[in-house]
Amino acid sequence: LETPSERFSYIINTVIKECGYESYLELGTGHCELFNRIKCQNKTGVDNVKNNTPRRRLDKRRETFWPSDDGGIFHSAPEGDLNSSFIRSVYMCAEDFVKYAEEKEHKDYRYDIIHRDCGHTHSAVKNSLIDSLRVLNEKGTVICHFSDPHHKWHQEYEGREDRYDDEAYLSDGWKALVELQYDDQYQIDIVIIKNDSGYPDPKIAESVRADGFDHGLAVIRKISHKNTKKRSFSDYFLDYDYYEKNKHVIMNIISLSDFFKKYTTYNN
Repeated sequence: LETPSERFSYIINTVIKECGYESYLELGTGHCELFNRIKCQNKTGVDNVKNNTPRRRLDKRRETFWPSDDGGIFHSAPEGDLNSSFIRSVYMCAEDFVKYAEEKEHKDYRYDIIHRDCGHTHSAVKNSLIDSLRVLNEKGTVICHFSDPHHKWHQEYEGREDRYDDEAYLSDGWKALVELQYDDQYQIDIVIIKNDSGYPDPKIAESVRADGFDHGLAVIRKISHKNTKKRSFSDYFLDYDYYEKNKHVIMNIISLSDFFKKYTTYNN
């Protein structure tokens, strides 16, 4: 588990196995390092950079794609692929695809688990998560990273000379998670996996802290009823200094081992 994609795939594949999930959507595939590692029956990868989509980056065994009536969407039924039986590759921005999927109203466009890695600002994360919930199956899961920045400067933009450095600028998307956790119109449970918890090798734990990739992994699960809040929402929660001092009360932040126990309980 030396690379971010290895760590993420370990967590996501464990959730897929524990919950018996069959459909996976990845919003923002990048170069498909993570997408290629996910073991799920049906996988959909979305990216607005054409050469980043699975159509270009997947293993040669999975390059049987053909144009469809969906325009920028291509389909594959790969032979001999151990990780999936069907792959859909989408050359489209994540927001447009999710709206397209919602309009389809078909089970092929509803997902058990969604990983989003596209736009990390407060508004982008909030809008994307709300949209994702509309195409998420009951008891489904949404996963996103950069959910608990280590330092205040990680989520500050104005005046930053290194603001275009992905490892330095993580943005303020964590605020969206706080708001959604306290919004009763969404029947969801949110947990944030600690930055460096649950990795037995201290070198791996250190790499999690150092590479700026994990910075808290948020897991959002659709539930049948919302748990009673410990306290009412306050605008103070969105102030980083206040949040940093009180985040263990404001949000449910747990270790990786406790997270897996929680999901086993969910599944049972």
